Amino acid sequence: MNVMQPIPAETANAADPQAEISARLERLPITREVFWARNIVGAATFFDGYTVIAIAYAMPVLVREWGLTPSQTGMILSMGYLGQLIGAILFGWLAEKVAG
Repeated sequence: MNVMQPIPAETANAADPQAEISARLERLPITREVFWARNIVGAATFFDGYTVIAIAYAMPVLVREWGLTPSQTGMILSMGYLGQLIGAILFGWLAEKVAG
Protein backbone atom coordinates (compact mmCIF):
# COMPACT_ATOMS: atom_id res chain seq x y z
CA MET A 1 0.00 0.00 0.00
CA ASN A 2 1.36 3.40 -1.00
CA VAL A 3 0.65 5.96 1.74
CA MET A 4 1.83 9.51 1.28
CA GLN A 5 3.64 10.90 4.29
CA PRO A 6 3.86 14.65 4.95
CA ILE A 7 7.27 16.11 4.22
CA PRO A 8 8.85 18.23 6.96
CA ALA A 9 9.19 21.91 6.02
CA GLU A 10 13.00 21.81 6.24
CA THR A 11 13.17 18.91 3.79
CA ALA A 12 10.60 20.44 1.43
CA ASN A 13 12.52 23.70 1.17
CA ALA A 14 15.83 21.93 0.58
CA ALA A 15 14.27 19.68 -2.07
CA ASP A 16 12.28 22.39 -3.88
CA PRO A 17 13.91 25.81 -4.31
CA GLN A 18 10.75 27.08 -6.02
CA ALA A 19 8.83 26.50 -2.80
CA GLU A 20 11.35 28.71 -1.03
CA ILE A 21 10.91 31.47 -3.63
CA SER A 22 7.12 31.22 -3.43
CA ALA A 23 7.22 31.41 0.35
CA ARG A 24 9.45 34.50 0.19
CA LEU A 25 7.10 36.21 -2.27
CA GLU A 26 4.12 35.47 -0.05
CA ARG A 27 5.87 37.05 2.94
CA LEU A 28 6.52 40.34 1.11
CA PRO A 29 4.50 43.25 2.43
CA ILE A 30 1.96 44.66 0.00
CA THR A 31 3.59 47.92 -1.02
CA ARG A 32 2.67 50.05 -3.99
CA GLU A 33 5.54 48.54 -6.02
CA VAL A 34 4.55 44.95 -5.18
CA PHE A 35 0.90 45.71 -5.97
CA TRP A 36 1.74 47.14 -9.40
CA ALA A 37 4.26 44.42 -10.21
CA ARG A 38 1.68 41.72 -9.47
CA ASN A 39 -0.94 43.51 -11.57
CA ILE A 40 1.42 44.00 -14.50
CA VAL A 41 2.54 40.36 -14.46
CA GLY A 42 -1.08 39.24 -14.15
CA ALA A 43 -2.17 41.44 -17.06
CA ALA A 44 0.71 40.22 -19.21
CA THR A 45 -0.20 36.61 -18.47
CA PHE A 46 -3.86 37.28 -19.25
CA PHE A 47 -3.15 38.95 -22.58
CA ASP A 48 -0.63 36.28 -23.56
CA GLY A 49 -3.25 33.60 -22.95
CA TYR A 50 -5.91 35.66 -24.71
CA THR A 51 -3.70 35.99 -27.78
CA VAL A 52 -3.10 32.24 -27.94
CA ILE A 53 -6.82 31.50 -27.63
CA ALA A 54 -7.75 34.15 -30.23
CA ILE A 55 -5.29 32.65 -32.70
CA ALA A 56 -6.61 29.15 -31.99
CA TYR A 57 -10.16 30.26 -32.79
CA ALA A 58 -9.21 32.36 -35.83
CA MET A 59 -6.76 29.96 -37.48
CA PRO A 60 -9.34 27.47 -38.89
CA VAL A 61 -11.19 30.35 -40.56
CA LEU A 62 -7.96 31.83 -41.94
CA VAL A 63 -6.88 28.43 -43.27
CA ARG A 64 -10.14 28.11 -45.17
CA GLU A 65 -10.29 31.76 -46.37
CA TRP A 66 -6.66 32.05 -47.43
CA GLY A 67 -6.21 28.43 -48.57
CA LEU A 68 -3.23 27.86 -46.28
CA THR A 69 -1.31 24.60 -46.33
CA PRO A 70 -0.41 22.86 -43.06
CA SER A 71 3.21 24.02 -43.40
CA GLN A 72 2.11 27.64 -43.89
CA THR A 73 -0.18 27.39 -40.89
CA GLY A 74 2.65 25.96 -38.81
CA MET A 75 4.97 28.75 -39.95
CA ILE A 76 2.43 31.43 -38.98
CA LEU A 77 1.96 29.91 -35.52
CA SER A 78 5.71 29.40 -35.05
CA MET A 79 6.48 33.01 -35.97
CA GLY A 80 3.98 34.18 -33.36
CA TYR A 81 5.77 32.23 -30.65
CA LEU A 82 9.18 33.32 -31.96
CA GLY A 83 8.00 36.92 -31.72
CA GLN A 84 6.96 36.34 -28.13
CA LEU A 85 10.38 34.88 -27.34
CA ILE A 86 12.27 37.75 -28.95
CA GLY A 87 10.00 40.28 -27.24
CA ALA A 88 10.52 38.66 -23.86
CA ILE A 89 14.30 38.71 -24.27
CA LEU A 90 14.44 42.21 -25.73
CA PHE A 91 12.06 43.83 -23.26
CA GLY A 92 13.63 41.93 -20.35
CA TRP A 93 17.00 43.35 -21.34
CA LEU A 94 15.48 46.81 -21.82
CA ALA A 95 13.82 46.68 -18.39
CA GLU A 96 17.16 45.82 -16.80
CA LYS A 97 18.83 48.76 -18.58
CA VAL A 98 16.12 51.22 -17.55
CA ALA A 99 15.79 50.00 -13.96
CA GLY A 100 19.49 49.35 -13.41
